[in-house]
Parts: sequence; structure tokens; C-alpha cells
Amino acid sequence: MYNHDTSHLAELRYIESWKMVALALVTFGLYLAYFIRRQSAIINRAAGTADARLPAWAAALPQLLAPASLLTFIAQLLVPGELIEHVDQAAGLLFNISLVIWGFAARSAMHSITAAGERSKLRFDGIWTLLISPFYFNYRVNGIFEEERIAA
Repeated sequence: MYNHDTSHLAELRYIESWKMVALALVTFGLYLAYFIRRQSAIINRAAGTADARLPAWAAALPQLLAPASLLTFIAQLLVPGELIEHVDQAAGLLFNISLVIWGFAARSAMHSITAAGERSKLRFDGIWTLLISPFYFNYRVNGIFEEERIAA
């Protein structure tokens, strides 16, 4: 059924979706950078081979841009001005784009690891990945492992 060693994939089921949303809000997105780092490491352990691994840059971008976005937000609060406002908006936009990039990279890696076909229950939907990347990834992973637990 699977293309790779999937014993590590159960570790992806980590946090309930509502808790993830709350942590993302409370930490101004920093939790998402941690979540991406953690999940990327698990996916890459399960992938083993280079063809299914997440690119390092896809996981690194959100980890770099989350603190940058938070710092520009704080700077805007402390020193309001048009320039810092534009920098803050750009940093926030880049962070959000990096989340989508990671979401599609993780989706692709998961499809490769699990050999998910077009109609597979293990397939991640592209529209939801685009709209709410890390949140959908977490929701989907939790759903997959909940279904497997119930079936067992």
C-alpha cells in the first residue's frame, strides 16, 4: 500500500486542529513555523529517498519568515509609518505564501510516501491546501490516522 517506511507517519498526528488554530493566533504565527519544522522532519524520515522528501528550502522559508513577520508587526506598532507598514504587509504576505508552498510540498511528499492515487482516501485536496495549508494538513493527517485507528 505504501511506497516507503510509514512507521514514522503516525507521529504526524500531533495536535487537534482547534488547538493548532488557537496556538497560531496566540503566537502570531510562530507556532506554525515550529509545526512545519516538526512535520517536515517526520515526513523526511518516512520518505527516506530523495524523490519523496520535502525540499529543505520549503520548510526553511516559513521558519525564517514567521519571526520576520512578527518583528515587522511589532516595529509597526512601536514606530508607525507608511514605510514600515509596507514592509510589514510584504513580510506577512511572504510568510503566507511560504505556508502555501510548504503545504503543496508536504502534500506532494505525502502522496509519494503513501502512494495516494486520484481517488485514494489518503489524497490531500489541492483547493484546501491552497486556502488553509498547515491547518488543512493537520486536519487531514488527523483524519487519516483516526480512520486507520477506527478500522483497526
